[in-house]
Amino acid sequence: MTALIQKEIRQMWRTFRLPAFYLTLLFFAIMDPLTTRYMGEILQKFGGGITVTVPPPTAEMAFGSFIGDIVEIGLIVIVAITMGSVAGEKASGVTAFIVTKPVSRKSYVLAKYWVHVVGVALGIAASSALAYLYTWSVIGPAPVHRAALATVAIVLYAAFSVSVTFTLSMVAKGGLAAGGASLCII
Repeated sequence: MTALIQKEIRQMWRTFRLPAFYLTLLFFAIMDPLTTRYMGEILQKFGGGITVTVPPPTAEMAFGSFIGDIVEIGLIVIVAITMGSVAGEKASGVTAFIVTKPVSRKSYVLAKYWVHVVGVALGIAASSALAYLYTWSVIGPAPVHRAALATVAIVLYAAFSVSVTFTLSMVAKGGLAAGGASLCII
């Protein structure tokens, strides 16, 4: 099992699936607090004489914006990195090659699944901590318990999304079919 997990981690890094997800999360963790903090000033400067009333920025608004972006765009990236995990290897014959070795199908599937779930969960937890700390430095502190609960909820929803997409990747003939069906379900 350890060899399968190491193989899957290497494969996800070499194909840039996990780094792409981490970079997406990093982008939102940095940009959402800044956008929330300076939106009023940006609208005033480029408003062209139009009066726009923007509420004063709060830490809850900034962290909520980050969580919203993870739900909207982050989950699309999760589906994209998961949709071909098994379907792509089935089509290329890698699955048949690995399963003919003294590796059980259960071990093969569980290794792929856990690497996806743990990789996504770690990325969301780390980016949430970064977004919280950056929000604190730019705007001020938000309630820690609310941020932690929101992060746990997003991690659980992301794990559900990975599960659905991964299951559809095992059943579907191709990665695009698995991704499309997954987006319809989640």
